[in-house]
Amino acid sequence: MSCDISDEMMRLTKSKFEDPNSEYLEVPGNKAVIEDKEFAPMGSHDFCIEEHTTKTLGFSDKDRVVLGGIVNNECLPFKANTFDCYLANLSLMLVDNHRNMLAEAFRVTQSGAALAFTVWGLKPNIQNFEILNEVLEKHDLKPKGPSPIKTTYDLGKNPEGLRDEMQGMGFAKIRIWYQPMNFNFADAENYAEGICHTNLAVACLKNVDAEKRAAVIADLKGLYNERMGSHVLDPKSFEVMVITAVKP
Repeated sequence: MSCDISDEMMRLTKSKFEDPNSEYLEVPGNKAVIEDKEFAPMGSHDFCIEEHTTKTLGFSDKDRVVLGGIVNNECLPFKANTFDCYLANLSLMLVDNHRNMLAEAFRVTQSGAALAFTVWGLKPNIQNFEILNEVLEKHDLKPKGPSPIKTTYDLGKNPEGLRDEMQGMGFAKIRIWYQPMNFNFADAENYAEGICHTNLAVACLKNVDAEKRAAVIADLKGLYNERMGSHVLDPKSFEVMVITAVKP
């Protein structure tokens, strides 16, 4: 089961499985049905995967089927006690209320199921984005307004608090640790090109003139070379906080 709240992400997932160079569907018994629509209306919790794959899609119970579609992690459509494993990569820190997502993960998993989540780690160890933020602030390009109530860094700052929350919700064998996930940029040019395609950079740079854009890119390259260049042993470009647990 592969799900996301974004229809664009599901279209990308579909294209991966349908790629002629993909070997997944070449294996006998491997099937994939990826759609950019919801499995069930919001608020419904009665979607049965086995019934859908055999009765609706007509697959054999011996087939290995990957299903994909749009879901909201805070309100999953699946029946309780469906899954024996649950993985959520860089999602828990994005939802409106992470407790809702944790509660839904607990509800849809079976007793003994393993669960794993990742969120952004500590701010100083995510230079990949902090360089961009610093340069945008220097050039007065950051969006104006009050500071956000919630940020993508919040959960990663308090592993003890998250552990206590999860224990209170019934999770067991909780382990939480920070893991470097350094991106292997070829050079400053490669970094600047990539970071300027992020949503924040695109929004902040869309109305600037060529001269100011060039100054921004020059500063991006300069900070990259200083903090993440080839001479830096640990570039701290990206860090995640990994959370694993078991449903008793």
